[in-house]
Amino acid sequence: MLPGHPPTAPSEARPGSPARIDAPFTLAVQTPHVPWGKPSAGPPVRAFVVPSVSEGRTLVELAERMDLTFDTVMIDESRALEK
Repeated sequence: MLPGHPPTAPSEARPGSPARIDAPFTLAVQTPHVPWGKPSAGPPVRAFVVPSVSEGRTLVELAERMDLTFDTVMIDESRALEK
């Protein structure tokens, strides 16, 4: 879990639709990398990121390499924005 980012709890689903569960992004699994943006010269970059389910790890990889704090809303094309 990223500091300051509590786990995302399942939210209430609309009647008749499947339950919605957002996966938290975590730095618990580290990959070999060069931390080219750590420490940064200034404050961490703050970002609002809208990754697809398949690209969520890309965000974590970037957060491993630079000082980055973020909030997310995950979109999965197969769910078509929870139609």
